Amino acid sequence: MTCAGPIRTLLHTLMFLGLLGSLCASVAAQPLLPPGTYASGGISSEGRAEMRAIRSLYSLHLAFAQAGTGGYIAGLAVSLQHAGQARTTLVCQDCGPLVYIALAPGSYTVIATWEGVSRSQTVRVGATPTQAVLYWPAPPRGAEVIRADPAEAM
Repeated sequence: MTCAGPIRTLLHTLMFLGLLGSLCASVAAQPLLPPGTYASGGISSEGRAEMRAIRSLYSLHLAFAQAGTGGYIAGLAVSLQHAGQARTTLVCQDCGPLVYIALAPGSYTVIATWEGVSRSQTVRVGATPTQAVLYWPAPPRGAEVIRADPAEAM
């Protein structure tokens, strides 16, 4: 009796699984959507649930909130600048409070403007999704605030 057949089959299976693992690791480092593709939303609880459902497709998860209150901010202009490049690309106008962007791995500066006040933050996008929250000063007393935890939707 020979066991060359079962051993050969086992070796082929192990080689296939090794190749599959390598392929999955290289795919995980790349965004699932074309770079620059984005989704914006999350104003309502239903909108936040919709954003949570699709967040795995995007490599950068941004949230915009007010300091002190934690209230979400919408109606922002969001731009990106890839490290080492002078060109800034507008991602979206009138977006937020959650913005998810598909990006290739690298360093980016996020520039967000709300009511004439800009905030920027440098982020490093890698093999796992990157999360960032940008904060603005609290609104004047009496202003309407949408209260939610920015980390909740990340």
